[in-house]
Amino acid sequence: MKKLMKRMNLCINDLLRNCFSDG
Repeated sequence: MKKLMKRMNLCINDLLRNCFSDG
């Protein structure tokens, strides 16, 4: 479970970073 949460966090961070970098 912890590994899954960490992976999801990384994915979300990447999405946010992409959104901000695009803006």
